[in-house]
Amino acid sequence: MLVNKPKLIALFIVSFIGLFAFDQWIERTELPNLSPSTSDMVYDRNGVLMTAFLTRDDYWRFDVGLGQIDPKYIALLIAYEDKRFYRHNGVDIQAMLRALGQLVTRGGIISGGSTITMQVARLTERLSTGSLGDKVRQIRVALAMERRLSKQEILHLYMKLAPFGGNVEGVAAASYSYLGKAPKRLTTAEAALLVAIPQSPNQRRPDRKNEAARVARDKVLRRGFGAAVIDAGDLNAALSEPVPSELKSMPRFALHLAGKYRGQTKALTLDLDLQRRAETLFSRKLQNIGQDISGAVIIADYTTGEILTYIGSPEFTSEKRKGYVDMATAIRSPGSTLKPFVYAKAFADGILHPQTLIADMPARFGQYEPSNFDGEFRGMMTAHDALIGSRNIPAVAILNKVGTNRFSAVLNRAGIDLTLPQNRDPGLAIVLGGVGVSLRQMVQAYGGLALNGQAISLHETVQEVTEGAQFISPTAATMVAEILRTMPAPSTTQAGYVAYKTGTSYGHRDSWAIGFDGQHVIGVLLGRADNTAIPGAFGAALATPILFQMFDIIGVVPPSRVLLQNTGLAALPPHLKQFAVSEKRQDSVNIIFPPEGATIEICPPGLVVKINGGVAPYRLVLNDKLMPKLYYERGFIIPVRDDGFYTVSIIDAHADVSSQRFLASTSSNACSE
Repeated sequence: MLVNKPKLIALFIVSFIGLFAFDQWIERTELPNLSPSTSDMVYDRNGVLMTAFLTRDDYWRFDVGLGQIDPKYIALLIAYEDKRFYRHNGVDIQAMLRALGQLVTRGGIISGGSTITMQVARLTERLSTGSLGDKVRQIRVALAMERRLSKQEILHLYMKLAPFGGNVEGVAAASYSYLGKAPKRLTTAEAALLVAIPQSPNQRRPDRKNEAARVARDKVLRRGFGAAVIDAGDLNAALSEPVPSELKSMPRFALHLAGKYRGQTKALTLDLDLQRRAETLFSRKLQNIGQDISGAVIIADYTTGEILTYIGSPEFTSEKRKGYVDMATAIRSPGSTLKPFVYAKAFADGILHPQTLIADMPARFGQYEPSNFDGEFRGMMTAHDALIGSRNIPAVAILNKVGTNRFSAVLNRAGIDLTLPQNRDPGLAIVLGGVGVSLRQMVQAYGGLALNGQAISLHETVQEVTEGAQFISPTAATMVAEILRTMPAPSTTQAGYVAYKTGTSYGHRDSWAIGFDGQHVIGVLLGRADNTAIPGAFGAALATPILFQMFDIIGVVPPSRVLLQNTGLAALPPHLKQFAVSEKRQDSVNIIFPPEGATIEICPPGLVVKINGGVAPYRLVLNDKLMPKLYYERGFIIPVRDDGFYTVSIIDAHADVSSQRFLASTSSNACSE
């Protein structure tokens, strides 16, 4: 039959114009928002999801890359949903014609004709499935998406938006919600279940419609086998695997710390496995103590300063406990936990030794007359035993000799920012807990004590470790650590492995226990969030058992033993045999040069030291080394020849002491002028 040539040309022109118009129609398509809000996610040190937050529109919607999804899931998804995904341009004509034919011949929808791209178009615009206008819009957007996005980007959108019932969207959120795990490694049955649910999410939710979910999963598995995505062995094993029937909790750990970094999507130094076990233990222990008792736990690696576990409260959502209050940063009275630092300072100053005898007897210091927590007095005892027994009067007597300002300076260099009542100057009561500190600060200071007196900086984000300043001498820090390692330990812990100290704040408001082994420092605080008293509470009774159970969780690391020689009393120099518990006199020895913290130009033959007060003869301790010479004048030269920091202490005949720390500089030209 002859074809009318003009009509053929006209048909061609009309077709060309139609195709061009269709192309422009697609080209001018305005795509919907392709970046829906996603859950803020915080990861642990190993890249494991630690905490997730609901989106602004109250959905669990996780934004994870394709590399974080098990390849089995992707293979089964394409085999089941859109086997020509990589070949079509957004619309699979063959699949649509097949679906239309089934609708006509069988009177219902047997298989869908929507591609993955069309489903993404529907999900991003929230289009309905029964409206012809919405279907046209869906096709238009799908064709436009294929022009502007890669196949990988389209798959990523699907895996982020696919509905899984309720407020769960996306394969990653569904994997945590239904399987309790990340989607990185899935069994074949798990992957098939996650493929099956989005086709009818509310009717296939395994927690509500378990049998329907199983039937749909098995259908995905059989189609995957037919497409040679899985073999017979995988199929049979997957078909026999039960479908989970309970909704799992989303990862919600270390909420106080995670909330601080919400929206930054970064990894913290915390260890999720350790965090989970510590939170479980802490919550269980506090259930037995009281429904309104809160508290905090910090576990850190003091060699790096990294926080491994951070519990700001046992139950974040508890109204009774006021769990939203971060007790790890709350300012509380530390009780006796500051005592080791005053002993360390006295050891560093050369006025005390662990075997020095000190009186635990009634004493008055000006208007201040401290008492012991048990109301008793033990008489003469060694400094070692006074610290182990947490005797108050010896600690105050030592602080009286050391000086509150100098003691406060040591604490400050160790990382403790003291909060004083009405911003008053520190008094002698600070060593007994008459000051405000936080658990985080105390853990940081004890970590520095464990690191031979070198200050550490606790941190929860990955950062370069820098060397901290020496806030107390290594010898003094080691002395204190050795004393604290002789504290009683449970039978489950190797004796001498954990150095620790307990504390009970004024009015029995808080119970403390802080300790360290060869690598870790752990702090435990118990108290009410409103700072009211807990009658009868003592750190040794409440916090110490939890401290050692936390060490059990992490595994106690033996200390690198630097055992000090147990010098007997007879071998001590005279000024160290007995510590005088007395009020500091008006004429006590005092270094007037060099001033504290100054940089001093050193010229040969050394540094001139000037003092006033005190009773001769004077002894000199230079950088923890006792000099053999006795000085009878109030001005003399000491042998300082090298650059660096020096601590000089002068001890008079009554064992009064004055110390200053200064920086020596020998590089100046001042000496030659």
